Amino acid sequence: MKAEDRKKLGDRVKLAREHAKLTQKDLAQNVCVSQTTIYKLESGASNSSRRTVAIAMSCNVNPIWLETGQGKMVLPGSQMMGNKGDQNGSDDELDVSLPWENYYPLVEWPEIPEFCEEDSTVFTAKVPDDTMENEFQEGEVLLISPRSTAKHNDYIVVATKEGAAPVFKQLIVQCSDQYLKPLNPRYPLELVESELFVYGVVIGKYKSFLPN
Repeated sequence: MKAEDRKKLGDRVKLAREHAKLTQKDLAQNVCVSQTTIYKLESGASNSSRRTVAIAMSCNVNPIWLETGQGKMVLPGSQMMGNKGDQNGSDDELDVSLPWENYYPLVEWPEIPEFCEEDSTVFTAKVPDDTMENEFQEGEVLLISPRSTAKHNDYIVVATKEGAAPVFKQLIVQCSDQYLKPLNPRYPLELVESELFVYGVVIGKYKSFLPN
């Protein structure tokens, strides 16, 4: 990576951080790196971009914009799972398309296991049912990272048997026990008694508020 490109990446990281009203220390804590790492990235002294998705998630910006400079910094209607900063855009930014689908593969829900066997890139999928209402509505587009490690309270796409149809739940870890929690109270909490096959961690969602 050229020094000019590193500087541009650093500028975008700084702009994203300021957009989210975070200090370098805040951002470092959010993405589990040292404050020095963020400083080096913003100053152009580091060419590392391995944490760009996590940084975008924390700053509530478009990961593609952060990594490449292409597209808009903030996608209209998008909600990342981290920082809850200002998500409003001006009228001239509104786009009736689903921007994430322009950059990431849209995978049909039953095909997620097969897709993840062949590819480890970030992908999108639509919420398949009402299990996770009211936070997630059926048909909303999820941004899913197969490379992220699932932790307590993460929203995950998971199966309890290899190759089985995946489900969308929240992971709850209590001592040595793991649970799959639906957000909709109509569905029961499930104690995990076998190996979990996690196909990805949900790092964002997109919902259009424009009429079809």
